[in-house]
Amino acid sequence: YHILVSGFAPDKILRLANIAFAGAYEPEVISKWLSICCRRFFSSQFKRSCCPDGPSGTGVSMSPRGGLVMPSDASGVLWQS
Repeated sequence: YHILVSGFAPDKILRLANIAFAGAYEPEVISKWLSICCRRFFSSQFKRSCCPDGPSGTGVSMSPRGGLVMPSDASGVLWQS
């Protein structure tokens, strides 16, 4: 949610996750699963890029039928550090 709607950077998402799960999980475990989540998200973007790149006139949505519009060459490298 915060990545798509608020445009938070990876380090801020990690800080928020560490606060939210403090005491339940170690920071290393949170970092590992955040990295896995981002890798899986970006590796499955080809499923959503069957249309040419272009602007979106709708709000944020994960629907492949027109909600989420990302460049077809988007890379998750930034999110996997």
